[in-house]
Amino acid sequence: MQSLNLACARQLLAKDLWQFVREPTAAFFTFAFPVIMLGMFGSIWGREPIQGAIGAFVLPEGVTTRYIDIIFPSYIGFAASNICWMSIPTFLGFQREAGYFRALQVSPVSLLHVILIRLAVYGATFVFCYALLYAVARVGFGVQFHGHIGLLTAAVVLCFASFAASGFLLGGLFHSPQTTQVLASVCFFLLFFTSGAAIPRREFPDWLFQLTEYNPLTHMVEILTRIWLGMPFDSWWRYGATIAAFGVVSLILTLRTFKWDVTAR
Repeated sequence: MQSLNLACARQLLAKDLWQFVREPTAAFFTFAFPVIMLGMFGSIWGREPIQGAIGAFVLPEGVTTRYIDIIFPSYIGFAASNICWMSIPTFLGFQREAGYFRALQVSPVSLLHVILIRLAVYGATFVFCYALLYAVARVGFGVQFHGHIGLLTAAVVLCFASFAASGFLLGGLFHSPQTTQVLASVCFFLLFFTSGAAIPRREFPDWLFQLTEYNPLTHMVEILTRIWLGMPFDSWWRYGATIAAFGVVSLILTLRTFKWDVTAR
């Protein structure tokens, strides 16, 4: 029975991964859109040299960098939040409506395995997207890394896990996948453009700057950028704690509210 479960899980993983990446809209927003955004903003500001400070970022002593080294980490956050807030809720919503999860309940694969498989699919997609972004930034703009790779990896995993939990939460709130898709799109673009990933927050009026402190994507951008630049622990740990709390709350709410069948009450 265990070997049967593993075989079914492997088949389900391959099927879900193929089904996810072959969807034209998902493929565009997951892979092409972040690269287009990075290429556009990188071409405008990417090669500008920076010393000392930029906005709220005070560079470590002796570090001379360019604007691309500051905006690139925010696109790691962009790629993660794009998958977690756009792709996950929409994909889950349409599959719930089609009865996909209801059919899985009579299969040898448990719902826990389904969740883990989904996380593997989205995680693999994110890793590929990140590798693509890094290749573009490195070849096109010569991006440089000033931090510690272990810390960055841990921060990326934390951010992705927390935002994935919120994506599952959003994907299970509504019976209509169209409602889920619209709400997910509004949330993503609103939070993206107010996080500092697209427009530096130092350009915001004071009221908007203060309001965006409550944007979870702001905290992701801050922690990834500060670790990328090699800033000390006391400059970014609060952002990490906020993201972890956001993920825990999202997971608890997901377990309480998610319905695998749109007909469930």
